[in-house]
Amino acid sequence: MLTRKITRTVVTTAAFFIIGSVHASQGEAEQFQQLAALDSSPQAIHSEISAPSGRSALTPGLDRNAFEQELSERFLGTHLLYQKLSDEARDAVFVLYQEDNRIDGIRRMVAYSL
Repeated sequence: MLTRKITRTVVTTAAFFIIGSVHASQGEAEQFQQLAALDSSPQAIHSEISAPSGRSALTPGLDRNAFEQELSERFLGTHLLYQKLSDEARDAVFVLYQEDNRIDGIRRMVAYSL
């Protein structure tokens, strides 16, 4: 049973990377992975305790300043790269957040906008 679970995990992970490589260059895929790793840092995990909406999404309905503050507190890696974006790219990320507050989509847009 353990072998089947490990095999399923390996297959699922491999499929994720294969699909990701089709839609993104290797550099973009690496940036996305780095964001996910940074967002899982101890500082981000510590702030998870007080976060109202879990680790998969930001609190919905925040204004721009509150969005950026929560991004910096809960998803540090994504926030660090978000700060490097042009004003237009930041605007686009915020618009995406207003439509869909899930961190995966926000993280992907930040990585692809660099």
